[in-house]
Amino acid sequence: MFAPKIKVNTISPALLKFNEHDDDSYKQKALAKALIPHEAGFEEVIDAVHFIMTSEYMTGRNIHLDGGRHLK
Repeated sequence: MFAPKIKVNTISPALLKFNEHDDDSYKQKALAKALIPHEAGFEEVIDAVHFIMTSEYMTGRNIHLDGGRHLK
């Protein structure tokens, strides 16, 4: 209704960074849930926000930052 002046896009992050107190057992279990099993870091969110903010055409979309967890 408000397009093209207002666009609505979302980001769905999963595990991006481990906490300092997370042990190796927890880390391995968490990483095994994703197709890309590594700690992504906050840069992934920053890049996604930048992409959304600079896109003049994308609207009504959700970006999954989950290393493929939604596919498992």
